[in-house]
Amino acid sequence: MSSSHAVRVLGVVALLCTTAGCLSSGETPQAGAPQAELSSAERWTPEQREVVAAIEGYLRAWNDQDADQLLAFCDGVYDRIDARGNVYATREAVHESYRRSFARATSDLRLSYEVLAVRLLTPEVAIVDASYDLEDAPAAPGLRVRGMNTVVLVKRDGRWLRAAHRQRIPITPAEYALIQSSRSSP
Repeated sequence: MSSSHAVRVLGVVALLCTTAGCLSSGETPQAGAPQAELSSAERWTPEQREVVAAIEGYLRAWNDQDADQLLAFCDGVYDRIDARGNVYATREAVHESYRRSFARATSDLRLSYEVLAVRLLTPEVAIVDASYDLEDAPAAPGLRVRGMNTVVLVKRDGRWLRAAHRQRIPITPAEYALIQSSRSSP
């Protein structure tokens, strides 16, 4: 496959992901509904529950649209790569990105996580994999964006803090099939 053909295929995949596979109509959350549906606490060890509690605190601050409070859950060397590939290499850059996002957001903006895995690499370092739903995103009110997060947390002075955060929007099976079929074409 030529490089120009590969670029066109990737462009089609990005367009499909944006318009069909990753954005879908969603219902408005009901008042009083939990902000995050985290996986059942029974499956986590006490150490993993501490990590999940840090994720819950972060989500509360995020859903309150409080960029300053979000920093309380972030390590001094925190960095983030969003689902579009934007790199925020410093804690200050992450803070500013949240401030800009919240300035454009509606009051209905809601983020929820489902924690899929908590892996303690050491007693002070954990990796969390979670799926997320973002409803009423500033760029698409009334729509839901679904994706995946991988978050690295470090334990500092007894608190779990985010050190790195990676977002991604997985492609659907149909999009994957399109990529595979394009590889077999001349």
